[in-house]
Amino acid sequence: MNERAKVIAEQALSLPASEREELYLALAVSLGKHEPNSDDELSDEAKDYLKAAWDKGIASGPGRFATIEDIIGEARRRFARERA
Repeated sequence: MNERAKVIAEQALSLPASEREELYLALAVSLGKHEPNSDDELSDEAKDYLKAAWDKGIASGPGRFATIEDIIGEARRRFARERA
């Protein structure tokens, strides 16, 4: 997984669910795990947020997760805490 994909995933963990879904979609597309189609268009606001989050993430230095599995595990832990 490339560094930018890690940053996108980390940023997604701190977002409300609706914005998180848009970022996860962007992450899946960037990793080649999903082909975009007309139903997957991101809003202009989401695109602007993603660009800003990307730049902020790159500027912040290396991520703390080594693999996508680590990122997904952390996301699941946080989601479970929110639901509890």
